[in-house]
Amino acid sequence: MAIVPAGLRVGTKPPDFDVIVLQICSLSWADLQSARQSQHPVLRNADFVFENFNSATSYSGPAAIRLLRGRCGQPEHARLYDAPQDNCMLFKQLREEGFSVEMGLNHDGRFENFTKLVQTNMGSTEPAVLAHNAVPVGVVGFDGSNIGRDGDYLRTWWAKRLDAKKPAVALYYNSITLHDGNRVPNSTQSSLNTYPFRLERILNDLQMVLGEIRSSERKALVLVVPEHGAGLTGEYGQLVGLRELPTPAITKVPVFGYWISPSRKPE
Repeated sequence: MAIVPAGLRVGTKPPDFDVIVLQICSLSWADLQSARQSQHPVLRNADFVFENFNSATSYSGPAAIRLLRGRCGQPEHARLYDAPQDNCMLFKQLREEGFSVEMGLNHDGRFENFTKLVQTNMGSTEPAVLAHNAVPVGVVGFDGSNIGRDGDYLRTWWAKRLDAKKPAVALYYNSITLHDGNRVPNSTQSSLNTYPFRLERILNDLQMVLGEIRSSERKALVLVVPEHGAGLTGEYGQLVGLRELPTPAITKVPVFGYWISPSRKPE
């Protein structure tokens, strides 16, 4: 993927822009259409949208590995848990280019040792730059754990990033707000019934965070890469919410992004 605009290319000069990669669990084109959010402004106003991107998996761990090792293409599933090669790790390359690499999770990262998996494939042992419970609760996880609201997490992180005055930061952020089984606090509705609300809120939060980045006068590349879909509608051979079969309804995800620069105003 070589879509780098003028002024954002890393070469002999140290980088002067940020790279913000947001990986969101349980969001496919089919889910967007089912929840009637496929025309949300955050998508409609994106600088680029990949309409036929396939995540090649229906589970979070493999999705994170495939993204974080994306420089070497997409190996067969059996090779995903081999030790990562240095030249395959996206964030290791960004660090070598002069970026300060950071990780953020809006959850505790304990399920299937997700934090360790991300660190291994980023080539870093640094903990999350901001704890998931340092911001207000967005939803309660299927395991009873608190999950931070995405907008509050990213806005708090952005304020800390500006205060640090680093020349260039590369952030990997993982959100499980839309995961099956999560509940909205103080609501008796099921996880399935609250998915449209949770989806609209996360998209609104992204739009708000993009506005704050623009107002900061910094340059940034913001890229949203969902892990896989939620299976909201179900399909032949697979009930609602199941993801055992990695069909297009599960793996065809909306990848989109923004180039943000003081000299470039949104249309």
